[in-house]
Amino acid sequence: MKFTIKNIFLSILLIAVIISATTLTLNSNISAGNSHALTVIPHNVEYKLEMISKKSNSLLSDIYGTVKYSIDDACDGWSISQNFTLTYLYNNQKSMTESKYFTAWEAKDGSYLQFSSKTTSDNSIKEIIRGFAEKKKNKEIMVNFLEPNPKQLTIGKNTIFPTEYLEELLKHAQEGKKFFNKAMFDGVDTKGALELNSFIGKKIAVKDIKDIYSNPKLDTSLFGKYAWNIRIAFFKLHNQEETPSYEIDMLLHDNGVVSSSTINYKNFAVREYITSLSKVESYCN
Repeated sequence: MKFTIKNIFLSILLIAVIISATTLTLNSNISAGNSHALTVIPHNVEYKLEMISKKSNSLLSDIYGTVKYSIDDACDGWSISQNFTLTYLYNNQKSMTESKYFTAWEAKDGSYLQFSSKTTSDNSIKEIIRGFAEKKKNKEIMVNFLEPNPKQLTIGKNTIFPTEYLEELLKHAQEGKKFFNKAMFDGVDTKGALELNSFIGKKIAVKDIKDIYSNPKLDTSLFGKYAWNIRIAFFKLHNQEETPSYEIDMLLHDNGVVSSSTINYKNFAVREYITSLSKVESYCN
């Protein structure tokens, strides 16, 4: 698969949205087997990225960068912003630095998503995407792109927005289920939805994950009590190929925090390390 800012941004954005959409607190009803009460915690988080492996036929010699992410409670929705910068070093000694800034507002009831992004390459604007998506009464999603070119897409009933997907993923983990499959639309590019297949591994006690407590910039109260190793495979929607476009391995905590992740492409892998995590005061009741 060709490595581009779009490809890795889809991967990084999903991880970042996991931290926002599923940084959850569960009320006492969960212990009684009742329905989950989910509350997102507004917060800031930062990561560093670096290449950890590559095959001999890879055109890249190295990749590194940073990600900054923030989510705020907008009362009836969630306001999300993310920016990251990646530097690519190629085997022919050339290099390129690309950045992307993404903002979104997602309704808490899963009915509406507004999105906007700007990509730059070596400080020149490369792409601007802007639009919104609405979930209709029949559960289909109508997407309206305003930039770069006005167009509409209709996406089928089995598709949901990122927050709903990741809330469902965490519920499946908490209930001891091993698989979760759904299509997701996030507005990152103009191609529509992706099919996501998630495999949920064994539950781990957070107290046994020693390396997450060594960084003073991490609010360790956000790590919860348990975590799961999860692999998510990304497929093009309605594509019959058996091999995913890429896969993410992550350590997902029971309060939604992702403390580490690896993005696996065909010819290389990129590791994402959490470097800073802190709460943000919410002014919505």
